[in-house]
Amino acid sequence: MTHTDTLMNRRSFGRMMGLGAAVAVVPTFAFVPRDVGASRVWCRADPLFLVGTKVIDVTVGSQFEMFATATGPVKIKLTTPVGVSVTQLVSDFGFGEGYSITYATDKALEAGSPAPEVRVEVLAPSAADLPVSIFFTRIGALGKVELRSIETQGRSNAWVAAR
Repeated sequence: MTHTDTLMNRRSFGRMMGLGAAVAVVPTFAFVPRDVGASRVWCRADPLFLVGTKVIDVTVGSQFEMFATATGPVKIKLTTPVGVSVTQLVSDFGFGEGYSITYATDKALEAGSPAPEVRVEVLAPSAADLPVSIFFTRIGALGKVELRSIETQGRSNAWVAAR
């Protein structure tokens, strides 16, 4: 194995990101059984945002029951520093109800280098009380590979925040 076999160069990362965004349009699900009758569902094509020069992936997960009990769209509030641009790149169908996405700015968040601070808040409405997980991942853009992921746990019908 050579050094180039294990490292990704900027051009191949850019191609991968383009392919990843195209593939993300098609919702895919991974089922991880916890016990009979209860399993977690991870939506692998949840919303992707371009925040400044960073791609932000907000993955929301819950038990499979969420598909039958969702009472409205998953609400996402994305808060960025003042003056930082935000673009939604792609999203899936949530838990069958889609997404309601709002944007806000906060002077307390730093635009800083190499990446702006971002706060994500998620509310997954449901007729049942279910666990909700958020995976908030920053993926470097413009040729720089940076993966930083934060996992936050909460419950349906309550705001869950990650920063």
